[in-house]
Amino acid sequence: MAFLSIAFYVSCIHERERRASALAAVMSGVVLVVLVRFLAAALEGLFNTPAGILTLAAICAVLAIGGFLFVRRTAPNARALAGTQGRIEGEVKRFDERARSGLRPKPHPQAGHEAVRGILRGTPRVGEA
Repeated sequence: MAFLSIAFYVSCIHERERRASALAAVMSGVVLVVLVRFLAAALEGLFNTPAGILTLAAICAVLAIGGFLFVRRTAPNARALAGTQGRIEGEVKRFDERARSGLRPKPHPQAGHEAVRGILRGTPRVGEA
């Protein structure tokens, strides 16, 4: 994991990606700190105690379950593959989006010219469907 995170960091620097480089640097730092702490604990004999063995077993179990979930193959979701057609449920009422996108607020009574009010009279107002 440490090698992959450092390789990702070097790749981001090579591609001159500033945000990805920052994220990769933080990720590499965290992974290296965890690795150093794990090795220090192993050298101190933490994993020779019953609590240490239980901790190590829990870490291995989490890594094994995570690895299984990341690499297993699942059947494709038919509804997702159908696009928007797979999400339609029931009868669909069609409408013209151009009529909905031009919603206008109610004109202020002192806002001005009758021609403007005449133009706005034909468009739907906010709150009207």
